[in-house]
Amino acid sequence: MNCLTTSVYLGLMMLCVASATPWGVYDGNGGMIDGHYCAQNTAMTNFSWTRGYWLGFTWAATNPEYGVFDFSELDQTLRTADKNDQYVEVNALVGQCSPPWLYEHGVTPLLVNWKPSPTCVPPICVPAGTWNCSNSGGEGCGCDGVPCNQTFPDYFSPIYRSRMKEWINASHQHIVALPPNLRKRILSVQANAGSTGDLSGWHGRLYPDQREAGFDRIENATLWAQYYEDVMKDWIDIYNVPEGSSNPPVALLFGNNEDPVVDTYVQRSSLAHTGYMRKMGQTSHNYAISGEMQLFNETRALLETKLPGSKNLFVRTRGESTLSVSRSWLAAPSWTAWALAAWNAAFGMDTWQNNSLIEEQPHMRPALSFFTKYAGAREGRSNAGAWAVLRDGLDIADIHRWPEVQFGKVNKGHNMDRCLAIINHTANTQTAHPPKLDVAPAGAVGCDAGRTGLVALQDAGYQVYPGNYAQFLEQLEPEATSLGAWRIGPKDEIFGRYGRSALAKGSDDGTAASLLFRVTEGVFSDHEGPLYARVVFFDAGDAGRQSWMLRFSSSHGCSDTQKIEGKGSGHWVEARFELQGASFSGILSNSKCPKGSDVTITDLSPAMSSAVVFNLIELSKVPFEFELTPFRA
Repeated sequence: MNCLTTSVYLGLMMLCVASATPWGVYDGNGGMIDGHYCAQNTAMTNFSWTRGYWLGFTWAATNPEYGVFDFSELDQTLRTADKNDQYVEVNALVGQCSPPWLYEHGVTPLLVNWKPSPTCVPPICVPAGTWNCSNSGGEGCGCDGVPCNQTFPDYFSPIYRSRMKEWINASHQHIVALPPNLRKRILSVQANAGSTGDLSGWHGRLYPDQREAGFDRIENATLWAQYYEDVMKDWIDIYNVPEGSSNPPVALLFGNNEDPVVDTYVQRSSLAHTGYMRKMGQTSHNYAISGEMQLFNETRALLETKLPGSKNLFVRTRGESTLSVSRSWLAAPSWTAWALAAWNAAFGMDTWQNNSLIEEQPHMRPALSFFTKYAGAREGRSNAGAWAVLRDGLDIADIHRWPEVQFGKVNKGHNMDRCLAIINHTANTQTAHPPKLDVAPAGAVGCDAGRTGLVALQDAGYQVYPGNYAQFLEQLEPEATSLGAWRIGPKDEIFGRYGRSALAKGSDDGTAASLLFRVTEGVFSDHEGPLYARVVFFDAGDAGRQSWMLRFSSSHGCSDTQKIEGKGSGHWVEARFELQGASFSGILSNSKCPKGSDVTITDLSPAMSSAVVFNLIELSKVPFEFELTPFRA
């Protein structure tokens, strides 16, 4: 990577570095284990896909006594990050991570029945709101000996607010006074007001006596929103860099709630010009969830707009997986690892944390490497390449593809008959790998493609992302040239959640059909030398029954690569190509392949019953440094 051509956003600064960008997978638990916060930080790792570390920065640990501050763990983490050429996202934890000495200085402690760990099964756990342990069978409060209750502060206490502001200011002063080589390793500091970055003081329920004493006002959404806005203003004021200040800028990371008051305050601060980040909760947790298109449409405009007064700064995003409670993960972990990584990269997630469950499985790790390779992309020319994970997202809100007169009213996604009609219609066309609903109980309302619930895979939903997960590679006429496919091949391989196969329209006589792709936004306009292509396909059936060919636009026309023959292995297989003389200008008139495409995948199988299912097509500026599957063509 050339330092002369690579500009990287670090905190608020534009720095030229000869090393990896800060975007990608981040290790570390952010002070959170099994849904409980204030946990000890895990050891830093140096995996090839790791770009940084998510540090739990608790108020209690860094301010152990009134007026005493200890930032030694942060400093040591930054030194290790500097040595490993990594970056650190600081998760500033307050709430239940506030120092105990506060309760000796006028702040009332509040006991909350916090959400238990995922392994907790009632009735072992004390129910929310219970204020004694007499009904727990004599085994004590909590689950498996781990208490479910945590102490929270009276957030609305003026003493609490004043002491927290002192801590925010002290930590900021420490950060800006760090040596430049350590300071630049801080990518962002998450500005929290409650128990997490969410818009609430806690996820649980106060004990009854404290509710009766009036502390339930903290659970009032209107009062909490006002408190949240006031605390965010404290963070912004402290991290703001007034004109003429010698303090270096540091990026703040805000919660995923779109609070107009906070947004306006940010835009009036220096952060609007020097950079900040946003937490993308639901997007990073799950894929193919009902309602995600609204979030996608609202957020993309923000993410793709350069910050005023900057040359190449954008609003950046942070996400984290919550796999232990994801019903898709529980149903098909390998398939989910790849689908979720591709969705996050396509959405525009810049950093992604809490992926230890994926890291623990070597065959899933390519999903993390792939995300890191393509994370942070906002403009085609600065990206490592272009790619598309092929899929058909069945959005039952699409009345053009599935007219209401034929399939029933959308009814905001609440019409189960329409959902089943679309599933069945698609299954009649795609008989080899049809879509399904794992959960469609009697009386169900809509497709129920939600974040949590019964362990299941749902292949349709309301306002789900409808097409391929992709960056700068557009499939032309996908519905006219290909069929979606679902749940393909072994569940212990990562690619089987989705795919597409070529469609020979109205023919079963072996007529060749092609998937057509066009490169967008000038990804390769400044590139010199060969390009590298990778295609992942399912090698089904008997040997010799499947074959296909990659073609690409070049100065000589639509050039052929070698023909790929299936071996009938029953595995997802990776085929690699070196494309000499490729010409992907992004201008339709310059493309030499059919219908203005830059790349085509042509199925040469002798019969449509043997159609090849493809999952990924990837075009890279550099040779591939990691394999996606151990099976090669």
